[in-house]
This record gives sequence, C-alpha cells and structure tokens, in this order.
Amino acid sequence: MLIRTFRAAKHKGCNIYFRQFGDTFEYLLVARQQIFTDNVRVKPGLAGRIMFFLKKARTPYREVVLQNVLSVLMGRASERADYVLSKQYEQDLKKMEREAGKEARKIQKQAKRS
Repeated sequence: MLIRTFRAAKHKGCNIYFRQFGDTFEYLLVARQQIFTDNVRVKPGLAGRIMFFLKKARTPYREVVLQNVLSVLMGRASERADYVLSKQYEQDLKKMEREAGKEARKIQKQAKRS
C-alpha cells in the first residue's frame, strides 16, 4: 500500500504531520514527548476513481477535497494540541493515574484471595 505524506505544520510549538494510506487520512501530533493521532476515511467519488483508473489523474481525489480533508485534520490536531498543553490535561492525567492505581490494587487483592 502506498503511503502519501503531506506538508508538516506547527501549532503552539507542536509538530503535526499528515499522511494518507488508501482512503484513510491521518495526522500525527507530537506534544509532550508523546504522539497523538486521529484519522478520517474519505471515499473518492466515482468520477475521480475512473479518471485515476484510466491514468488521467494522479490521485482519485480532487485537489479541493484534499485541501478540505487536511483542513479538518488540522482543526482536530490543533484542538488536541490545545488540550494536551492545557492544565486540564495534566489534571485529567493525574485523575486517570489515580483511578488506574485503585483498579490495580483492587485486582491485586482479588488475586491474593484466589
């Protein structure tokens, strides 16, 4: 399967990379030394598929469609970056760690009883 990459972007110091494989478009956001991702699937139109099949077009997607998909992904990546860089993310992360710890202790107690 061919993987197509698009221009990289930045948002508040975080690198954002875009790629396409098949009919799936994805962003990779690098923030806080972690990688966050999301994707969308977009099926090409019939005319685009025919033109691509006949080798009359480089891609089954019109340029306008590609720009719209990348714009949607950039919006999602920007929202995710804003959240990951916020204090709310830190609070949510600590809360999840506490809950995971409680769950782990609960499982350990159950294991000891068995």
